[in-house]
Amino acid sequence: MSKYIVFDIETGFADQSAIDVMVAKFKPPSNIKDPDKIEVRRNAFAEEAKQKSALTDSAPIMSVAIKSSCGFESCIHWIDGDDAHEVVYPVFSVRSEYELLSAFSEAMQEVIRPETYLAGHNVIGFDIPKIRNRMIKLGMRLPPFLMPKIDYQDKVQPVCDTMTNARYFSQEYSSERFVSFANLADSLGVKHHKERLSGAEIPMMIEQGKAGQVVAYNIDDVIAEEKVLLKMTGWGD
Repeated sequence: MSKYIVFDIETGFADQSAIDVMVAKFKPPSNIKDPDKIEVRRNAFAEEAKQKSALTDSAPIMSVAIKSSCGFESCIHWIDGDDAHEVVYPVFSVRSEYELLSAFSEAMQEVIRPETYLAGHNVIGFDIPKIRNRMIKLGMRLPPFLMPKIDYQDKVQPVCDTMTNARYFSQEYSSERFVSFANLADSLGVKHHKERLSGAEIPMMIEQGKAGQVVAYNIDDVIAEEKVLLKMTGWGD
């Protein structure tokens, strides 16, 4: 039985139609009349919209890494490109987001119990609702461990979110709603990989087919997040 399961997702850019909807909201500054300058501003806005699209509901989930207290580890992805299987970790390549989410659900249900904590950094604000959204959009039924607490749902899976709990472990971030994982790890003296690569770079790397680097980063995420989780909870003692 797993006391906890740490998981983390990586998303790609939304498809062009979704980005076009974002770009359509562009309005040039009223003091700029030159068509060429307006086009420069519009192009910059379009590039910014593309970058932001990876954090929207339209963005696909391209990779998910899992690390549990019972020793179960896995990374599932559907990124075209270089060989991600050179990573020293159980890595599985699938053909679509639907297959990724199906495999993720099946893997989680193999090791999860009603008392198992879903864990990670910002899982409450990002990973969990993102997975729910994409599963529903793809016509999938939510597994019991992902059901939210709504009127007819009496019991929900317990969650331990290191970002939500950061305020209990840092005076510096006690009043911050959003605390980056790098800042939290640094404040707790936990070594991490974020100085080598930013999560903001991942969607472009996915587009460039750098599957191996993205998968390695995703795995490093759950390894580091588990270290912080254990520091906070004492579960590793």
